[in-house]
Amino acid sequence: MTAYAGVALAQAGTSPWLPGELREVAGAAVEGAVAAVRGQSRDGSWGWSASTRPDVDSTAWVIRLLASASAPVPDRAWAFLDAHRTEGGYRTYRDPALGTWTAPSPEVSAIALLAQYEAGRISRADLRGGLERWCAPAADLATPDGGPGDRTDSAPAGWTSLWWPGVAHPTALVSAARAAAGLAMPRAALLDPASLARGGTAGLAAAVWAGAAYGAVDATALGRLWERRHPLGGWAGDTVVLVPPQGGGDPPLETVDARGVFTTATVLHACVALGGLEAVGAGGRPAGRVPRHTAGSRSRPGPLPRDERWDAVVNSVAAATLAEPGRAAATFRALTKESLAAPAPWPSAQLSSLAGGQPVEFSASATRGLRLTTDVGDPRLPPAARLASGLAAVGRTAALLGVGSAWAEASDAVGVLADGSLPVPAGCRFWLWAGVDLADDRGPVLKVYLSQHTGDVPGGSGRRDRALVAAGVPAGSPVTEVLSRLDAGGWGHEVGVGLGTDGRWGLKVYSELDRWRPDVLAGVLAAAGLDTEVGELAPTIPGVLRASTEVRRRAGIALRVDRSTGEVTEVTTAAAFPAPLVGRRELLDRVLTWQASRGEPTDALERLTGALADGWRSAPPLARMLSLFTRTAARGRPGTTTTVYVRPWVGGSPSVSR
Repeated sequence: MTAYAGVALAQAGTSPWLPGELREVAGAAVEGAVAAVRGQSRDGSWGWSASTRPDVDSTAWVIRLLASASAPVPDRAWAFLDAHRTEGGYRTYRDPALGTWTAPSPEVSAIALLAQYEAGRISRADLRGGLERWCAPAADLATPDGGPGDRTDSAPAGWTSLWWPGVAHPTALVSAARAAAGLAMPRAALLDPASLARGGTAGLAAAVWAGAAYGAVDATALGRLWERRHPLGGWAGDTVVLVPPQGGGDPPLETVDARGVFTTATVLHACVALGGLEAVGAGGRPAGRVPRHTAGSRSRPGPLPRDERWDAVVNSVAAATLAEPGRAAATFRALTKESLAAPAPWPSAQLSSLAGGQPVEFSASATRGLRLTTDVGDPRLPPAARLASGLAAVGRTAALLGVGSAWAEASDAVGVLADGSLPVPAGCRFWLWAGVDLADDRGPVLKVYLSQHTGDVPGGSGRRDRALVAAGVPAGSPVTEVLSRLDAGGWGHEVGVGLGTDGRWGLKVYSELDRWRPDVLAGVLAAAGLDTEVGELAPTIPGVLRASTEVRRRAGIALRVDRSTGEVTEVTTAAAFPAPLVGRRELLDRVLTWQASRGEPTDALERLTGALADGWRSAPPLARMLSLFTRTAARGRPGTTTTVYVRPWVGGSPSVSR
């Protein structure tokens, strides 16, 4: 119990949501917990109480506590864990007299693996591999659309454990471990009445905790949880725990959390997983102040219904670009569950720099299909919490699209770029974006964009280079020289990760330039071994834009990297369109004329812009704005291809007829 509460306090003590004085209180409590468990050690192992034999679960929790305080872990503790490892996972006890308690279980395995990972004994890949072997989702975890509450049968969904009469707590623990490993999570129907009746208040908290691990929160459970809060703080203990008779035999004994310490600690675990949500009333309505990363901030609004007006736009574009609207709508809803539920009007330059403060941007290329980029995660949160919220959105969307294995494979590289411990300033508007490429005739691609901009997220090129190593790019490969040429003339903007089916995934690196730099591009093409002429990639469209080495205008270069060889397979130049002084319709016509003169297909751009005009029926006629265009040269492909980016623009929130 000391270790379980201590780990929750350690996590809260580093939370940006708490003011400094409370973090100091939590830190002091962690120091006391570490001192206490050291005095309770029995040859490097621990039991669930002072009068019982050591078990793997309790020992693993103590290791987690020691790791959270950077305290040394006794070698005997590792030997104890190793002695309880089996082909099927970790087990609580070895003594045959304890019967079923000697069988491995997902909950015990998850905590034992997580303890070793947090203490640095195993890598994240090892954590992921162990969880995939021993803590795979049961068949009844899957629901029709991945959402809680969809089950029609009465059987409990979730992982079970010998320690708990319900599924909520073991499912929370396994979910937290899987989330730490970057594994996609099923959306389990945790809140069946039979389970909660046995789980008590801690069961409610564990259900919220499990949901928060993969970005889903049941507002009813959250409201019921806060209704039970004691006026003086904490939660009364009504939680039943099953414990083994130390002499062996069945059935297990029942004990109750009489002091409420376990229950309150479970609530704290859930709050940390939620990113700092402090007070929610019945039905999910706000019931008190929610602390920001600084003290004295305003109250945060509670959950609001998602703004579904944007769905009409996506459906219109999907239908026009030959992508199945139903699939596109489901994907868009999964990505934007939090970002479009924010109580702030779009466009909002304060919340996002995507598409001039709009939450969505579309693009058209030579291939048919829906291509969009969107804000993900709750934009009301400070950067680290917003990042976590966005990663959860990507995770559930990856599961929906069937690219979860690619998301798991890319997790090490993403983890380098999405390190929530980095000192990111509160004003950062871009750390993580996401996008999709959907078409009926090919598999889906989910895209993740992570900021490399040093002004927003520290580390810049160093994080990019470490991410390439984590992705398996060989050291000293051709991309190294290409990046050095690029760094000499520009600065890092973002790293993109594309996720496909069958575990396939790839990388793109984006850099910004202050203007058109043919010298930098020539060096990049030469180092990449591409024989494309610099002029073929020049950002020039007659009557629209002329490449100039003097005029300072937003520009960039992007590289697609082959992870297995480190070769650069594509080079892309990007340039922003100027303000449409000739009118948006005329600007579009000039771009279409230019594409046609080059023999490039124009139907994708025509379909996209036409759909935006149709989709925003009550908006002004010129309800789309060309934002930027790219030109790409690829190894083994003649000529170049063009992609045009289009943002819906009405000067305010979307006005779309339902």
